[in-house]
Amino acid sequence: DCPHHRAIPAGVPLQGTELAVQTNPEAGLERLVPLVDYLAAWKLLPNVSAWVLHTVERGYHIQFGAPPPPFSGVFPTLVGPEQGLVMEQEVETLLRKEAIEVVPPQDRESGFYSRYFIVLKKDGGLRPILDLRQLNRSVMRLKFKMLTVNQVVSQIRSEDWFVTIDLKEAYFHVSILPQHRKFLRFAFRGKAYQYRVLPFGLALSPPHFHE
Repeated sequence: DCPHHRAIPAGVPLQGTELAVQTNPEAGLERLVPLVDYLAAWKLLPNVSAWVLHTVERGYHIQFGAPPPPFSGVFPTLVGPEQGLVMEQEVETLLRKEAIEVVPPQDRESGFYSRYFIVLKKDGGLRPILDLRQLNRSVMRLKFKMLTVNQVVSQIRSEDWFVTIDLKEAYFHVSILPQHRKFLRFAFRGKAYQYRVLPFGLALSPPHFHE
């Protein structure tokens, strides 16, 4: 037996896509499952750093290289009729997946707000993108280097086996530390929202998810 092999404790499901989503068959909705739901299994893995376990358990702590940006107003996302429909669908989807949450009215006048903008996809559709460029100016700059195809090919040997893993909306499985969600806010049609999970567009998302 592998010296690092351990049994997973009872009550920790590990069947296929149950790690990724929970589905409500009546409503046809999917809830992305945060990694913290499998904290017991994470603690059994060998060579997992204390930082990773802390992030899984408590949520991701945004690492600022400069003082966090101050509150500068609630800036609504302004779009045309067609783009507004796309944004409505985006917000509804993110709420269903519990990727975002509504900011309580008493907390609206704080934190940091970014705007969404709409880009044209290759297939002609529209995709909402959260513009985190201003926030990214305040976060730490971490070097992150991905393997190139040539580097991977150089390691291939005869009769090697390969496995592909497709993580759906991978960043969304990493929760954000509750105290730092206020820096990931946006406003749309009179309501304020904030991300509960690691968003796409944050400069720190790729290196820290890779870790």
